[in-house]
Amino acid sequence: MGSTGVWRWLWATSEAIAQAEAHAEDERVGRERWRTQRIEYTARRFPEANASFVSAWQQTLAPVARQRLQDTALAQARVESGKPAFVHLAATAYHFGCGVLVTVGSAVPTSPRGWYGLIRPDPARLDMKLVEQLGLVLFTTSDEAAALSRAAPPGTRVVAVETQGEPSR
Repeated sequence: MGSTGVWRWLWATSEAIAQAEAHAEDERVGRERWRTQRIEYTARRFPEANASFVSAWQQTLAPVARQRLQDTALAQARVESGKPAFVHLAATAYHFGCGVLVTVGSAVPTSPRGWYGLIRPDPARLDMKLVEQLGLVLFTTSDEAAALSRAAPPGTRVVAVETQGEPSR
């Protein structure tokens, strides 16, 4: 175009400029959406890729609070099932919503048999159908319990754990 001299002058109306800007913004949003979808696909397809998501989410809580959540989840799982309970820090799956898996008995993370609950899942990422089908118990901080309860299917047990100190009496 420039070398042939056909487009020496370009006249544009304000409407045309606004349309071009809107189109550019749509393109940017589309590229960002595509990037997010690729990340999510990779996280679902390759569970080991989830480790960074889980770590980033879980690290937003103080170590003492995480330990208190784990202790509460293990104690409740042992009492209710009458079997040993385990926390699987390495069992990462996108549909766990970056939560940490709790199992009872001789259950393994790769099979849903014996799955008991999830510790501090992210309500925005959690597969609520999975929670409902397996009857998982969700353990979270008292600050995050309301948001998780709203997102969870009806009848889902959400256990709020006081992590800031001793509960007021």
